[in-house]
Amino acid sequence: MIFAHLAGLDEDGRNLLYKQAKKYAIVDLDELTDKIVSDKNMESMFQKYEYHLEKSKDSNLTKLQQKQETSKFKDLDRRMNIYWKTKIQKMIDHADKLHSNPVILIGYSTYFKNTKITIDIKTSLKFFQKVQLEDHARNLVEMNLDNYREEIIDGVFPLDYLNHDTIIKKRNALTTQYRKMGYQIDTINNIMNSIFIAATTKPPVKLYYATMETVTDTKKKLPIVDGRLVAYSEDWLAIVAALTNNNTGIIKGFSNGRPFIKENIENAFQTLNKPIDLYLIQTTDNFAPIASKNTVYKYQTAKPTTITSKLYIDNAMDKLQDIDIQIIPYKLS
Repeated sequence: MIFAHLAGLDEDGRNLLYKQAKKYAIVDLDELTDKIVSDKNMESMFQKYEYHLEKSKDSNLTKLQQKQETSKFKDLDRRMNIYWKTKIQKMIDHADKLHSNPVILIGYSTYFKNTKITIDIKTSLKFFQKVQLEDHARNLVEMNLDNYREEIIDGVFPLDYLNHDTIIKKRNALTTQYRKMGYQIDTINNIMNSIFIAATTKPPVKLYYATMETVTDTKKKLPIVDGRLVAYSEDWLAIVAALTNNNTGIIKGFSNGRPFIKENIENAFQTLNKPIDLYLIQTTDNFAPIASKNTVYKYQTAKPTTITSKLYIDNAMDKLQDIDIQIIPYKLS
């Protein structure tokens, strides 16, 4: 079983994972990609690709000949993309069958030569490590200097891999892409905490999702937004989260077992005086818990989710009062 996928791990992240997740089989996608790139079929295609790419730039050729060479290297590029995607998926399936323990995948699920080429990892536990960008760039440059000293001296090592600005720009682009793919961006400690919680926590039989957007899917499926769908164990939590979008002006929680919302900024409650749709979800197997400070109340999935029922609420604040949520207004100090 593919239990989780952790992308973008730095060296410290990898070391912590190997230290703490010993009951899991860890499969490195980057190592699989290296094997694919160095096999004879890929090497042959790459050599032909480079040949036709250079030929397409030959000013001695006619425009028609240049166009033909361009068509050839683009076709080879497409074939390499397909080859990588097909090959690595087979390797993942093989690793899944090979290991009796749950499998944690690490490394990138995007093709290094074209990050738009991706594979879909069949798990709801998808993470991308959040790093301090300057420290990350410095560590990567240091590692490249240690590992590729001769190549750097010989002038054949790409200088972009020694440039802080380029490294940070690439990291930001990957972070954005993986967020859109449904990956949770978090620190390695929080990721490890989420993995351990998911190993011992099953999603409840009922989850709730609220939105101000009308769901028009004729198959009654809730849509995936920015790569994932987040649902809540309590209806009121879903309502507040949808309307406040984690705005710090409203604090939510429990006091002596009773749920409450507290106005932390004057007039913040005005955002709750709006209509909203509340959806009940009873097909929850594909949801994974999201770690929080105290109790688990948020769950996520990267798959479209079947709607069990829908409730239209014409005023969210009235609904919260009806279900006995303690309302604590802002107080001037």
